[in-house]
Amino acid sequence: MSEDLSNADQMLTILATLAEKIEQRLKIHGCAAQTITLKIKFADFQQITLSFTPDKPLCDATAMMGIVTTLLNESPAMERPVRLLGITLSNLINPQNTPLGSQLDLPFDSNENLSPLKNHSVKETTI
Repeated sequence: MSEDLSNADQMLTILATLAEKIEQRLKIHGCAAQTITLKIKFADFQQITLSFTPDKPLCDATAMMGIVTTLLNESPAMERPVRLLGITLSNLINPQNTPLGSQLDLPFDSNENLSPLKNHSVKETTI
């Protein structure tokens, strides 16, 4: 932001805009989030993050704002000028409640030599 904020209404307006943009992206990609994080950076560039994992996955701006408002009220944001606000969603899932971005298992044979130098000769050089 170009100016520090110290007014809760201004902060909530900015956060609502972010939540609406996030909702649109979630709809485009057909997913929801299990965890929401509020990031607050103060004028002195110190920052805090507050996270919450609700019982039901988040996919709409109204639900996000309910949680973000609570997190903002629990933070020291009203006591210090704020320079940056952000919302992060994590632990994304698709409609079938399957985690997105999961670790994949690769089908390596346990006896296979995985050395990258397996078929290469190494020539020793001294200077």
